[in-house]
Amino acid sequence: MKRVDLIPLKAVLGGALSFDDIQIINNWIIASYSDGHVSGSSIYEYH
Repeated sequence: MKRVDLIPLKAVLGGALSFDDIQIINNWIIASYSDGHVSGSSIYEYH
């Protein structure tokens, strides 16, 4: 996914955050992201 501006964290140690796993459930997107040092998950709603 190219919309890395949706990731609410900053990359560290020169890494680049990118989405790893994306699941679409009805009007929701559950996405995991990582740069090798920092990782997280977010839930997004779309219309």
